[in-house]
Amino acid sequence: MLTLYPDQQEYFTALRGLFQPHRSVLAQAATGFGKTVIGCKVAQGAALRRTPTAFVVHRQELVDQTCEAFTKCGIAHGVIAPGHPETRHDIQVASVFTLARRKPRNFRLIIWDECHHAAAAQWRTVSGHYPEAKHLGLTATPCRLDGQGLADLYETMLCAKPMRELIQMGRLSPYRYFNLPVVDLSGLRKRGEGDYSHEALERAMASRAITGDVITEYKKHCDGAPFIAFCHSVPAAQALAESFRAAGYPVQSVDGKMERTLRRDTVRALGRTLVGITSCDLISEGFDCPGAVAGLLVRPTASLSLHLQQVGRILRHVPGKTAMLLDFVGNYLRHYLPDTPREWSLSTGVVKPVREAIECPDIRACEKCYAVHEWAPVCPYCGHVYPVQAKAAPKQEKGELREMTPEEIQALEALARRTGRLADYHAAEKAKAKADKRDYKPGSAWYKWKNRSRRAVGG
Repeated sequence: MLTLYPDQQEYFTALRGLFQPHRSVLAQAATGFGKTVIGCKVAQGAALRRTPTAFVVHRQELVDQTCEAFTKCGIAHGVIAPGHPETRHDIQVASVFTLARRKPRNFRLIIWDECHHAAAAQWRTVSGHYPEAKHLGLTATPCRLDGQGLADLYETMLCAKPMRELIQMGRLSPYRYFNLPVVDLSGLRKRGEGDYSHEALERAMASRAITGDVITEYKKHCDGAPFIAFCHSVPAAQALAESFRAAGYPVQSVDGKMERTLRRDTVRALGRTLVGITSCDLISEGFDCPGAVAGLLVRPTASLSLHLQQVGRILRHVPGKTAMLLDFVGNYLRHYLPDTPREWSLSTGVVKPVREAIECPDIRACEKCYAVHEWAPVCPYCGHVYPVQAKAAPKQEKGELREMTPEEIQALEALARRTGRLADYHAAEKAKAKADKRDYKPGSAWYKWKNRSRRAVGG
């Protein structure tokens, strides 16, 4: 049987309990917690009950990756995808595109990997094939690209440990984050789903100086470290790989049109015969590539979901590894640091950093070494002391004090009586004297006066 970590077992037990009153449950867990393992455990229980189950993924690499996980866990399964003959196993690893075309078998449980895509047409088609099935969604980022929630697809959500705790526990690698802005994104147009349009990105990223900056900064901060570069288009990924090769680095670009075996071998060569891989979207979601030490963020994105999926590829744990994230497009300005505590909402889709949390102060970027870190008076990486911004002194006006005349005092008191201000003043003074006499806390006088004022005006 598959063995889970104690926190995974606790999460699995809670998840299983949610299926009693609900038909569809979303399981949110940060990269590194073990969503695939949780899915395997659910599928294993379904197999023991002979419940027909589909584990649905949206990329061929994820089909292979999930099959490896199932085999490692001792779960017999079939595959529904191009190039695989169908079998009569109760558990099937299925490509969402193949399943949308075929509708094989009558699955009673469907496990959706990377379920933040569940609103897409093909996913809805598959879901419509099985109206009586139960659904389990797995994702680190439970929101669409435009930030909207998934309450129309899932009845309830269970969140696991946040990324910060996983780093502290050693399940994810610690990281350093560098801000190296070379792209002006002001006024960039967005598409309907909320991210920047391809045409706008092409114009913003057109400068050849950007490529040179990427190579220069990579060499400066993590020369020779295996890296993945996340680019905004396939031609841009190919051009960046070519520039790296011209600079003496063995780097290859991968994309969805490459032959499957070649693409797999290219990814496996990272850290061996290849120093780097460049891609557009292909290596961003659910893709395990723990050998990558550095992530070059060369794709601006307004999508928090996409940003966290990309940096999550680099944070996969390897003993002794400190991940290096080089942000050339200022994504941190829109999405904060990867492990910033966040509040996820299934019903409204609001995804916001918990800015009020004591452990999550504001972030700042060092102007000397470009490191991004939580607020501190000194850069924790290079020791740079940030200059203190002196507050401007209040403007001084020339004047001369004079004593108020009796007529002015009478007029002021008459105005205070008409407006109630004088009564308020005397009541506040009385409440303060009473609080001092009884040794109450300083704030109690204010509350007593406030309550008295409300009663006086009928509030």
